[in-house]
Amino acid sequence: MRFARTWPTLKRMLGFTRQAAVAVLDERQMAFVDELVHGSGYHTRASLYHDLAAGKRMELDALCGAVVRMGREAGVPTPLSFAVVAALRPHERRAAAGAGR
Repeated sequence: MRFARTWPTLKRMLGFTRQAAVAVLDERQMAFVDELVHGSGYHTRASLYHDLAAGKRMELDALCGAVVRMGREAGVPTPLSFAVVAALRPHERRAAAGAGR
């Protein structure tokens, strides 16, 4: 099956079933996701990481928080995104408090 290694990742990240991913992502988009997930190498870091490492405010609500909200509205569980928000929220609050000084 094409993109066999990407389906488990999408399922974990987005709570997608294979059928839902097929309905949402066309072949070109799936190829992009496959390359992004498996072809980028270990040096690739998310913007949240860069902000966290620099002690800057993160776009947590706009990124992972949006996934959680949309999943909740659609009745789709998003456990990984929920966990990321929960884990990073204290760091975001510290960065926001530091920026207000």
